[in-house]
Amino acid sequence: MIEIPGWHQQAACRNSTVDFFSRSSTTRAEAKAICAGCPTFAECRKSVETHGDTDGVWAGEAGDELTKRYERVQREACTTRAIAIERGLKLHQEGLTVARAARVVGLSRQVLLHHVKEAVKDQAILQPFG
Repeated sequence: MIEIPGWHQQAACRNSTVDFFSRSSTTRAEAKAICAGCPTFAECRKSVETHGDTDGVWAGEAGDELTKRYERVQREACTTRAIAIERGLKLHQEGLTVARAARVVGLSRQVLLHHVKEAVKDQAILQPFG
């Protein structure tokens, strides 16, 4: 059974006769116009960014637009996480405990600890060549 999110109950598309999954550009334009005034536009967009729905019209976008949005958001999340890991490692090297450094950068202790261990392994491997 497909779980329908609560916000969808208030969505403008909920009772619309427009086919939000049509491949017709005219129908997609109608669907996008409905999205523009939707009270749940932000929730719909967040759903697309989280789940990567690319079939149909969601938050005023369709097809490649949806794919590009999802991929961009995922890239940004990876970059943000990589920056947090790098910053956490630096803070730990400066003397903070792993737990404290993880809290400061918004990571779990386990995630930062994993990367600390990996960094130590990498240093041990590179030392003989140093």
